[in-house]
Amino acid sequence: MTGSSIHSITQAINQKTQGGQSLLTLQIGSGTWEDDRLMIGARSISFEGSGINETLLMNKITSKIWLACVIGGRLNIRNIGLRQSSASESYGGMLVLRGDGTIELTQVVIRQHEQSLKQSSSTIYASAGDIFITDCSFERASFINRLSPPSFTAAIYCEDKFGLLSINNSIFTQQYSSLIDPPTDEQIRQQDYIEYGGGCIVMQNAQILKLQKCNFTQNQGWRTGVINVQKMMNNWKFHQTGTNASSTYFSITNCNFNDNNALKDNIIQSTSLKRNIGRDIILDHIYTKNEIVYSVQQCSSSSPVPKIGS
Repeated sequence: MTGSSIHSITQAINQKTQGGQSLLTLQIGSGTWEDDRLMIGARSISFEGSGINETLLMNKITSKIWLACVIGGRLNIRNIGLRQSSASESYGGMLVLRGDGTIELTQVVIRQHEQSLKQSSSTIYASAGDIFITDCSFERASFINRLSPPSFTAAIYCEDKFGLLSINNSIFTQQYSSLIDPPTDEQIRQQDYIEYGGGCIVMQNAQILKLQKCNFTQNQGWRTGVINVQKMMNNWKFHQTGTNASSTYFSITNCNFNDNNALKDNIIQSTSLKRNIGRDIILDHIYTKNEIVYSVQQCSSSSPVPKIGS
């Protein structure tokens, strides 16, 4: 696909008659391609670029909407640079996954188009389906997270009926996700809910999380800078099969955590109110001590303590 023949990704897809489960592969040449509102239903579509610095895909600044929304189909993106546009109102995510679909990213670098602007939308938002990320890099981004009115975003934000998140050999650097309206000590004492923790990977609800050979460097959030797990929907199923079963649904292996931070530690004065921070990871789902021991293996961290909280 070149600029002289086809002028947009949408045009290229619409010119094809393939549907159902057949794979539609688009070879995308050099250049910056501004597109949005790509709806991927039952079909499988693969975008293959010429290189992370040669082929750039970006959702249009003027449209303020996602680049692609996957509902029941499969979207593969390979060897491409993604640029996310900022907007004052949330549009969910640059890539949105709903229904029993799949997003697979391989050799992709994700940057913010306007790094000086805070981002009101997640990079990837998923309410169902599965996500596979391999050999990718998530570069500097500042996300808008607030308690009132509620607005929560992250590099990867998963909730509702989400299934599997698998990330291998990827990098997350300088993802800033703390609250723009942090509470005071007194507000935390009076609240009857768990404050939003931030993090570049947020699992409000999921079935499986697997991270392998990943690097997380200089990420900042409220209670955590990196991994925020609130609920693992099906973990109770594995409790019946032994103490090692947690690796079936939750596994962090050979990962490096470097200089990540939870800003709650700096802002809140009372020590008793900040015992739930973990600069690298917070785990608020139901688990046992042995499960975490078996699930987090061969990892290193240079972040200040506490590194894991709950």
